[in-house]
This record gives sequence, C-alpha cells and structure tokens, in this order.
Amino acid sequence: MSQDKLATQSELQLTFGRTFLHDYAGQIIDDPRIAIIELVANCYDAGASHVEVKWPAVPGRVLSINDNGTGMTRTELQKRWMTLAYDRAAEQGIEVEFPPDITRHKRTAFGHNGKGRFSPFCFGDKYTVET
Repeated sequence: MSQDKLATQSELQLTFGRTFLHDYAGQIIDDPRIAIIELVANCYDAGASHVEVKWPAVPGRVLSINDNGTGMTRTELQKRWMTLAYDRAAEQGIEVEFPPDITRHKRTAFGHNGKGRFSPFCFGDKYTVET
C-alpha cells in the first residue's frame, strides 16, 4: 500500500448522522427516568454497593454519579466503553464482578448490549467517564 493511501486511511474519522444516537439508543437518551436507571444499573453491574447521584440544583450544571464498583482499566475501557454494541455476556459473562472489599453476592448483570453508556446524553451534549 502506498504511503499516500496509508495516510489518507489514518486521517478518516467515523461520523454519525444527526439521528443516529436517537435511533440507536431511543428512550435511554429521551426519558430522564430511564437514563438515570441506566446509569445506576451500570454501577450495579460494576459490583457497587454504594451509588451517589448528585443532581444539579441549576439546569446546565454537572450531574454526577459516583460508585464504589470495580472500575475499568484503560484496556477494559477501550474494549467495553468504546465498542458499539458491546456484548457483555460474551465478553464478561452474565455474573457481576465485585471489588475485593465488597461482600460478594451472586447477582446477574442488567447490562448486555452497551447502550446504557449513552444515557448521559439525555442531560447534555457531552459527558466524562472517570475510572
């Protein structure tokens, strides 16, 4: 492959049409109740025993959700969070993994298709993940 073709390919970026996210995620980004449930379910699926939702007093301020779940390594974030239609059951199994300091109970994860990660878009145009 020529150097020109290689450079052109590396400069291409995937883009989405205006309605992609709505078509793909639906109520997850349209209904605030469902969006919050999805965000808390993500915490549950990370083995959290405590979830704190900080709802802003003023519209436009930061909505924050913190938990004591397992978190993700950089590699896990790349694989799990950055893959559209991530198949949790195939990649991680259906059982929740718990942090070492949390009493383990057998429980099945809610998430299975990775769409819950889009729920913050119900509240704004961008969001930040810290893990």
